[in-house]
Amino acid sequence: MKRVARWGIFGGLIALALISSASAAGAALFSIYTDRVLARTEVAGITVSNLSLEDANARVLEAIDQLEKKPLTFKLESTKKALTLGELGITIDRQATLAQLIPFSQLDFPLRVQTWRDFFRQKSLPLVATFDEARIKAAIEEQFGIQNSATDAALTVEKGELIVQPAKTGRSFELAGTVEELYSYINGAGDSAVTLTFSTRAPLVSTQAAEDAKAEIEATLTPVTLTDTEKTYTIPVADQYDLIAYEAVEKRLNWKLDDKKLEEYLTKTIAKKLNVKMIPHTVQSNDGAVVFEGTDGKEVQVGELAKRILAAYQKNTNAKQNPIEIPIKVLAFTEKVVDPEYEGGLYEGTYIYINLASQKLFVMEGNNKISEHIISSGKASLPTPKGTFYIKNKIPFAYSPLYKLWMKNWNALAKNPDGSGYEGYGIHGLPCFDRDCTRVEGESHLGRPVSHGCVRLGLDASQYFFEKIPIGTPVVIR
Repeated sequence: MKRVARWGIFGGLIALALISSASAAGAALFSIYTDRVLARTEVAGITVSNLSLEDANARVLEAIDQLEKKPLTFKLESTKKALTLGELGITIDRQATLAQLIPFSQLDFPLRVQTWRDFFRQKSLPLVATFDEARIKAAIEEQFGIQNSATDAALTVEKGELIVQPAKTGRSFELAGTVEELYSYINGAGDSAVTLTFSTRAPLVSTQAAEDAKAEIEATLTPVTLTDTEKTYTIPVADQYDLIAYEAVEKRLNWKLDDKKLEEYLTKTIAKKLNVKMIPHTVQSNDGAVVFEGTDGKEVQVGELAKRILAAYQKNTNAKQNPIEIPIKVLAFTEKVVDPEYEGGLYEGTYIYINLASQKLFVMEGNNKISEHIISSGKASLPTPKGTFYIKNKIPFAYSPLYKLWMKNWNALAKNPDGSGYEGYGIHGLPCFDRDCTRVEGESHLGRPVSHGCVRLGLDASQYFFEKIPIGTPVVIR
């Protein structure tokens, strides 16, 4: 029992000695490594072991700066392009990277076994980086001209000839593998040359299919001759090229003359030449005097003509040797009674017609008179100008410094629809001789040309005109 006790005391002394030695060693290390990075530490392959925290930070930041400036080489088959991290959308978080460095003073001092393990183990730290994969993909595609989607071959028309636009194969490079290589590179484990891998996408319509369609079209189309019994008209093959619609079917490029395109073409060419506007037999309502005798009109039936042309192709009829008759509808003239004081139908929508002889203003909607109002136009020495004008703007209460008059419900008149060509004339209510309108020109002046050139209306009529007739409305003065 005494021997066991002695060994226990001896073991305790040894343990105490070891603890003391560890404490002494820890104290020594603590004094040396207080603000230094732990042993066996590196960041992205950059050794910072035993450096002061300040020196380690500086070394890592310098390496990051150099890394960001150095371009990477990308290889796609035999083509090489260089891009920097910034151009690729890769950003390195300097603060987060440096925060990984652990100085000795942060370890539990000094007796824990884990403390010594942390001190002596290999510590390989990465650069903390953000990879914008969409930007990486876009930057590489732009540099190499990579086209993700395939382009079908097509036929276009240039200077009256059919031209084949070749097909292009689409490419899609594998982004995942590229990002892994980039991550290895910035952390010192990869090469500065990245080889791109990609897959291809074939077009639906090959260049050969477009060439075949071109040959077929050129062998099929011939000039089309049209006749209206008096004259013939020709649709040349060069014009027909623009009327073709294409469809890709089982690697073929099918084609046909498009009926809608054909109708638009016939409207702009044939119908434009042959259509004649019907002029109604027009008489005045007051005395029956004939204004226009009236003439018939004629109109090309474009839809029916297009059908005849397409039918000729379907039957393989030579439309050059066998002219196609143009279907024309006769538009018999109608009867029209008009008021001698105004002219209807000058515009499809709302417009104003002012008759200086009768001193009247008419609000028109196409051929229909909406309302009429007595006016006072310019006197002989200051006549109201004739012609077509447009309402430029509206002012509830305008002032004329030239004549020292106040005018309610002012509507300025300009020569052009965009408001340009304004020369000071307008349509407004009877003028006031003071700001409060206690003295107003009498309505007895309406119906007589006594103004300074503007067109005056009564108070109620001017209010109606100001509120109901929009800016931009045409005003015809005759």
